[in-house]
Amino acid sequence: MADPITASVVLKTMAKAAIAKVSGKILESIAPGVFSNKKDFEEIKKELSKISMKLDEVLEISRSTFRLVEMLPDIVDGFIDGQTLYMAQGRIEASITVYISLKIRPNTISYNELTDLVQAWNTLIDKETKTSVVNHLPRYGEYLLSATDGKLYLAVLHGVQNKVDAVLDSQNIKSSQILDLATEAEKIISSDFINSGSILNGEPWISWNPKGNRTRKERECVPLPCSVCNGDLLNCWDIQVPDTAWNNELASKISRLFEIRKLISLAADDYRSLVVTNEILNTFKESLNTRKDIIISPASTLKVIERNFPFDE
Repeated sequence: MADPITASVVLKTMAKAAIAKVSGKILESIAPGVFSNKKDFEEIKKELSKISMKLDEVLEISRSTFRLVEMLPDIVDGFIDGQTLYMAQGRIEASITVYISLKIRPNTISYNELTDLVQAWNTLIDKETKTSVVNHLPRYGEYLLSATDGKLYLAVLHGVQNKVDAVLDSQNIKSSQILDLATEAEKIISSDFINSGSILNGEPWISWNPKGNRTRKERECVPLPCSVCNGDLLNCWDIQVPDTAWNNELASKISRLFEIRKLISLAADDYRSLVVTNEILNTFKESLNTRKDIIISPASTLKVIERNFPFDE
């Protein structure tokens, strides 16, 4: 069983465990970046393909370490239908496929393509909650930088920052929920109904040893006919009956502890998934800041033109 801890450190333990096996892989996958104006086209195409596999590997390690949730909670406001999100992701994926198939680096991009890419990117930034898609935003961002020769640097940077803020806000909501639950559990454990117990640094998150049901003494009497008495004669004796008030409260405390254990487990899945996503997006953001001078090229010859086909080979 996991070691006992206090509610004040449970989140640090969760966060550390969430990224322990993936932090190095995240740095390896994202920090070097894919695009810079100093790389040749073949190198960029290969790295666009490799970053997808590396990010998938990060997700797979996370899934095998703990339960990665499919949808990140509370990172968007309002409603957007799944078809719109599917089309936004598909739009960027299709453009990447076309881009990688080209033999030489294009020096033009159509206005329609540029507009569609920005719109799709903004849709994913504003509304996407699917873990597998959000954690691939660095790949999509690197592609937008490459396809536009760095012209969308600020759009990509600001978009990632907005998503980081949304993920962090959700992470803080989950951390507050977990702390509140852990604090409530500690109060129950310290009550008269529990012999001992503690918050744990892993599953099952809480352990406790409850006190047992109680009985109380009650006097029972029955009247016996008495011919020489002025009325009946009471025959009384003491009996043990269940202490209903105590037993009901004990059952309520134990039931709540089981409920808290389940709620912490569910919240922990959300929290650790958000921690991994936040690590991925923050690493990408820092990489963008570090590589700013080699992403933005004053001498860029890429032209935006009016045409249907996205690139000119």
